[in-house]
Amino acid sequence: PASATTWMIKSRLRGLVSQLQFAAAAYARNSRHSGIFS
Repeated sequence: PASATTWMIKSRLRGLVSQLQFAAAAYARNSRHSGIFS
């Protein structure tokens, strides 16, 4: 059914967003340590 497809897409998007947030946080932490943004 369409609802199952929508739920699958939503859960996959949520996982992608959390991965992106984690990557952004790690990147910001590494950049701070290496002094790119300072």
